[in-house]
Amino acid sequence: MAKVELKIGEGIAVKFPVVITSLTAPLQAMSESEGMDMNAVFTQFRDKLDAHYDRRERLVKISRDITAHSKKMIFSLQRVQGEVTALPPNIRKEVENREAEIQTLLEKAGLDLLGPNADR
Repeated sequence: MAKVELKIGEGIAVKFPVVITSLTAPLQAMSESEGMDMNAVFTQFRDKLDAHYDRRERLVKISRDITAHSKKMIFSLQRVQGEVTALPPNIRKEVENREAEIQTLLEKAGLDLLGPNADR
């Protein structure tokens, strides 16, 4: 555990323990320099949190879209009555379109699930 000295004003400094994580890394880097500007520190935290919440919102929206397309595909398949040796062309086309849309959404979600914050 590292100790960070925070200069609040002239002649006023506070030392506190900091556990180094990806969020506190900018704080550690800035504390090693001459002084820390609190606005800069909190701006970096805000930017990281904003990016995290934006990524989360995108994933939630993509997840809902995938669920909606999946349900529509299932309902299309349930419209087929009786014994079926092959799907009717209109149902087959609709199912293939939904499947392609789902694949596109999964690829989009994959971009947000890669990188250093994939586990968040």
